[in-house]
Amino acid sequence: MNQRIRTSFILAPILILSLVSNIFTFLLVLALIFFIIIETNLLLTVEKRNLRTFIYFILIIPIYLSYIEWGGYSVFTNLIFHFLALILGILSIFFGIRRRGHEIIDRSQFSYFEDRRIYQFLLRESSSLFFITGVSSILFLYESFADLKWILIPVLTVFVVDSISYLVGSKFGRHRINLISILSPNKSIEGYVSGYISGILFYLFINFLFNNPINTLNLNLILAFSLPFFAILGDLYASGVKRNFSVKDFGTILPGHGGILDRLDSMVIVLILLSLVKAIL
Repeated sequence: MNQRIRTSFILAPILILSLVSNIFTFLLVLALIFFIIIETNLLLTVEKRNLRTFIYFILIIPIYLSYIEWGGYSVFTNLIFHFLALILGILSIFFGIRRRGHEIIDRSQFSYFEDRRIYQFLLRESSSLFFITGVSSILFLYESFADLKWILIPVLTVFVVDSISYLVGSKFGRHRINLISILSPNKSIEGYVSGYISGILFYLFINFLFNNPINTLNLNLILAFSLPFFAILGDLYASGVKRNFSVKDFGTILPGHGGILDRLDSMVIVLILLSLVKAIL
């Protein structure tokens, strides 16, 4: 636990400094995309891993980011791709649960698609698209230092949801939901409920503290109740992806946390929804 906290305090100022200018923000997004591709090279041989990384960074990512910066690529298009990727991933995960459920009752790690490479491919690429589009929403949310609140509010809210869920779940978690236990065996009802309620209260508090850029009460209430839910959904989705590929964490770069994606999983849906709210307002 102490290691997780120390890592979080090291990362926080790095993220804040990355928002000093548009150039640093773009470099932050590019670096996060790099880790997304690396950490979603799941179950690939070294040769295939190198080929996939090469294709993404020579063809796909330059075209994608160019469209965002200069091609009129919109928040709404990004949202559509994000949720299509999420739906495809969820369908793949549920397919695996139905197909292998009787074999994985007592196993915390398992692989759904041992003989179904097409499903491995679909889940791997849809999870990459899910994370890439989510992270790229930072470019829509943050255009100048005046937009800092649009980044701080969701980041801090998700941090509270994750932290309270972890603390309460690890200390007092006793009850499990079968479906959630299959995806994430260590998560409890107590942890999720406490994280959700804490997220609601913290969102309302921090919006009051920061002189909320969203000045519509009804919209704030909707966001207060929905953002913690989507943070939890993102965490469960990532757990489903990892269990499909028989890994506990996406990586090991962050001591006590795992990979970069293990910290982004709860964040990306929240960021993309706020980018939509900002575009509408």
